[in-house]
Amino acid sequence: MIRFAMILAMLASPVAGAPPRRACDWLALADPGAVLGAPVSLTPGFARGNDEMRVSLCTATTDAGDSLALLYRSTPGQGGQSGADLIAAYRAELAEVMSPPPELEEIALGTAAVWEGRMHQLTVWSHGGAAMMVLTLFGPQARARCVAAARAILAAGG
Repeated sequence: MIRFAMILAMLASPVAGAPPRRACDWLALADPGAVLGAPVSLTPGFARGNDEMRVSLCTATTDAGDSLALLYRSTPGQGGQSGADLIAAYRAELAEVMSPPPELEEIALGTAAVWEGRMHQLTVWSHGGAAMMVLTLFGPQARARCVAAARAILAAGG
């Protein structure tokens, strides 16, 4: 239920965009096999988009069932927001759908980034808010492994 509410909150307001690649394209650049410590298969989830917004989901899964999921959202031609404004808006979105709102730990990545430990999610904005990615991973060192994947995606232009 919390994850469903989280996805609804993320889809509620547009975030702008980097190149129009899908989540599996970006996730492959993060070397998910190295992040998860075993060979993975990439499974695309939904992919929707138009001239104003693109959203897609991809999951990397090992044979043992460990997984790293990426939700990638972009809106072409947008951006220019400060990290503080992006985080404030995100906090407000979450407060509307979750009670109590989750605690967010700010991380120095991209334009802005936050880790939400209860949901094991790292949300990263780049290109001044033009792109947003949400990485989800359960298991040991989830935060560090999500950060490693995000750094690789950012280095590739995500």
